[in-house]
Amino acid sequence: MSTAVSRGPRATGEPSASPADPPGVTATGSPRGGAGGTGGGARRRLPRPRAASVAAFVALSVVVALVISLLGTFGGPGWNPPRWTTPAPVTTTDTTIAPALPTTTPPGTYDVDRLHVEVHLEPDVTVEATVRVPIGAPAPVPGLVLMHGTGTSGADAFFDLSEALASAGVASIVTAKRSDNYSAFERDYLGMAADYAKSVDALRATEGVDPALVGLYGESEGAVIAPLLAAADPSLPFLVLSAAPVLPLREQSAFAADNYLRNTHVPRTLTSAIPRVVGGPAPEGMLAYLDVDIRPTLREVTQPVLTVYGTGDTSMPLIQGPAVLEELLPGPQTVRYYADDVDALSDVNR
Repeated sequence: MSTAVSRGPRATGEPSASPADPPGVTATGSPRGGAGGTGGGARRRLPRPRAASVAAFVALSVVVALVISLLGTFGGPGWNPPRWTTPAPVTTTDTTIAPALPTTTPPGTYDVDRLHVEVHLEPDVTVEATVRVPIGAPAPVPGLVLMHGTGTSGADAFFDLSEALASAGVASIVTAKRSDNYSAFERDYLGMAADYAKSVDALRATEGVDPALVGLYGESEGAVIAPLLAAADPSLPFLVLSAAPVLPLREQSAFAADNYLRNTHVPRTLTSAIPRVVGGPAPEGMLAYLDVDIRPTLREVTQPVLTVYGTGDTSMPLIQGPAVLEELLPGPQTVRYYADDVDALSDVNR
């Protein structure tokens, strides 16, 4: 496993001091002076909170904490994850993937042609897609199918990434999500993988694209779907996983909640209870997609895999994820870390 870390600049701004009082207002919120600005005007004091109100707020906070604790106790499994003490084996600070390749072209080399097309998923289901291809690049060019996470859905997503790729000589396709098999309560990942296979076919059929060099890029939730398609189609040459959850989404959500609570130093009662609630079982027949375990499928992914994480993304298993992938993937894995939140592949030199 090849691992590198980008040590680029990150935001380190300190909290600014409180701003000065605005003109005409003292620190207590009273006017500075009466009519004519003589300073003799009457002052009004803000009412102080009553002791009963403070006591009621404290009591309510205690009740909420107790309710969350009880829900965590009875609503899900115990949550006390061991602290991960094995650091990532970083071998270099150079995050260039293959600097020796003579065909590597920097972003901005080519103009970009944008094609708005339709992808037919089923006889009665069609979705919009955006294909970007480089203008003037030596044909045929490689291609990348960009697969949505939970935060994007349209054919206009991944704009910066797809523009950068095309200007560097890599074609791409972004397909809109269909709405009949994707909602907050139900998601069909196998069906979505089959839908993305149609996007692969569409990009392979695009003029100037090398069908044998069309790979997959899955971001966040898309990194759950991409291995399903890669395992089903061994002819796909490579796979890129960005911010991959690796674990079932229910466990990943509990991990994210636990990590956030520990980092913000909330009381121990909430630190142990809230992840249990988040990771607890849902009513039967609901949210089944949260328990989809991609790990058995990863054993069937034979393609080389590029794994990308941002060091500021506390919701993802930054160290555990690549370690799990290294254990399960039969093929080679290259790992890259970037400072703060990774911006897709914008910083990766193809």
